[in-house]
Amino acid sequence: MRIRMLILCGLCTASSVAPAAVYRCDGPAGPAFQDMPCAAGPLPVVDGAVRSSTSGLRESERRWLRQRAGRKSRSVETVRRHVRDDRAQQRRCWKRRVALEKVKARLRHGYRPSQGERLRRQRRNGEDYLSRFCD
Repeated sequence: MRIRMLILCGLCTASSVAPAAVYRCDGPAGPAFQDMPCAAGPLPVVDGAVRSSTSGLRESERRWLRQRAGRKSRSVETVRRHVRDDRAQQRRCWKRRVALEKVKARLRHGYRPSQGERLRRQRRNGEDYLSRFCD
C-alpha cells in the first residue's frame, strides 16, 4: 500500500512540473521578459531551461553574478560555522550539567562548613548558565 502511494505521489509531482516558455518583448522602456506571448510577434527565448551561459549578459550583470556566487559560498561557510558553534555550545551545556550534578551530589552527601558557600555559589552559577544558554 505504501509503495503504491509513493508511486502515485511521484507521478503527480512529476506531471505537475511543466516547463514554461519565456518571451522577450521589446517595448519603449527596453526589453521585458514575460511568460505570455507579446502583442506584436512573440519570440520564445527560453523553453523551460535555465541558461548556463552568461554570454548575453552585460559586464555589470556578470560581475553581479560573480559577487552573488561569492556570497553564496560564504553563506555556506557561515552556516557551517554556526553548526560548529551550536555543537560547541551543546558540549559546554553538557559539561555544565555534569559539573552541576557533581555539585548537587556533594551538597546532598555532606561537606565541610568551609565548603558550603562555595558549593552553593557553584550551584547557583551552574543553574543560571543552564537557564540562560541551554534548553
